Amino acid sequence: MKNFTLFLTRLLQMSLLSSLLSPVMSTVLAGEAKLVSWNDLVPVEYHSDNLVAKYADELKKLETLPIGSPETTEIMDRINAEINSAPMNEAINGKKIRLPGYISPLDVHQGLISRFLLVPYFGACIHVPPPPLNQTVLVIAEKGQEIEMEKIESPYEITGTIQISNTQTEIGGAGYVIKHAQSKKIREEDWESYQ
Repeated sequence: MKNFTLFLTRLLQMSLLSSLLSPVMSTVLAGEAKLVSWNDLVPVEYHSDNLVAKYADELKKLETLPIGSPETTEIMDRINAEINSAPMNEAINGKKIRLPGYISPLDVHQGLISRFLLVPYFGACIHVPPPPLNQTVLVIAEKGQEIEMEKIESPYEITGTIQISNTQTEIGGAGYVIKHAQSKKIREEDWESYQ
């Protein structure tokens, strides 16, 4: 039941993210870092609530199936594959953006994180199921812009050129990458202004 709960949580997170975040992408100008929301990483024509509706019967069926049964595994694998094949937004590919989010560390040296996954909510990929690929960004920090490990509970604004790049890491996949990224810690009292 725990696997089903985590799986359902992941599916619902995908649906909620698209409904809670800004529905319209601001114009992203080349050369100027434009603030974007997580919803801007999803193409305008993609509607994740359609995915939830599509698998409504299977999700109900999962509640009755034994955990680890071949049928449970087959249903979960099929839904997971579709979640992870959700499209990336070609309109932002190659654009310089600013994106707020939370850090899931990958490479840590002497207390500094140089490579990490940027995710829309705290604990993703660590404490809770990872978000879909189009809601995860692999970030490689510019030298001198590494993030202190003891400060990862705070949100950060990451600035750089975003590229579509399906990458697997040791803790989860990412549909985008930002190399030579700049980072700025967001004060908790300012976090609401990003929402």
